[in-house]
Amino acid sequence: MRLAQQLYEGVALGKEGMTGLITYMRTDSLNLADQFLSAAGDYIAETFGKEYGVGTPRRFKNTSKGAQEAHEAIRPTDPMRTPESVRDHLDPQQYKLYDLAKETVLPSMQKDDAIALTELLPAQHFTEPPARYSDATLVKALEEHGIGRPSTYAPTISTIVDRGYVERDDAKRLKPRDIAYTVNDLLVEHFANIVDKDFTAQMEQQLDDVEEGKVEWVPVIDAFYKPFHENLEHKAKEIDKKELTEIL
Repeated sequence: MRLAQQLYEGVALGKEGMTGLITYMRTDSLNLADQFLSAAGDYIAETFGKEYGVGTPRRFKNTSKGAQEAHEAIRPTDPMRTPESVRDHLDPQQYKLYDLAKETVLPSMQKDDAIALTELLPAQHFTEPPARYSDATLVKALEEHGIGRPSTYAPTISTIVDRGYVERDDAKRLKPRDIAYTVNDLLVEHFANIVDKDFTAQMEQQLDDVEEGKVEWVPVIDAFYKPFHENLEHKAKEIDKKELTEIL
């Protein structure tokens, strides 16, 4: 997200007055401006030939629950600014993000083509537990459960890292530390409804309804805060602070 912010602001380009390379990046919108679609079509025709003209662009409906539509989709501000044309103005990480070509290009193939066997390994594989979350797979899980927004994903991950709940292993995956298990067990035992993923998603949906004017905000907050406050006061007396301090 930090690198995307730099591409958005254009701070890395070293040219006074030059705009950023990408549009606003804290959005999950699928909308694209007609002006950009036209410019992209011109770029495709000029670069690859008129026979590859895009014609009438397809319009996609956003299927992401709670998607933010105030901005366009994340896109290059100018399709003529290819990664190679601005490479000298970017550091390696910025260029890698702007290029987004780490993918393996497969050879051209047709149905029923014969494929030569290059290697046969008589290896046995056993079922393994799911891999730990990386930053990307954690964001994907948050999206699937309707938790958070594009603007909160990076701060959420930074928070659990900065507070020492997780650390990155050699594979750059997020590994829980002992304090994470302790805090999680404590919260699940005493505040189970608050830390439930469905509760978080439902609360965000209710806040979206408030924003859209479907419901009043006072009843929504009241329904949450009163039971939470009463339970918090009760737990403050019930939980042994000395024992908790020793655990943490």
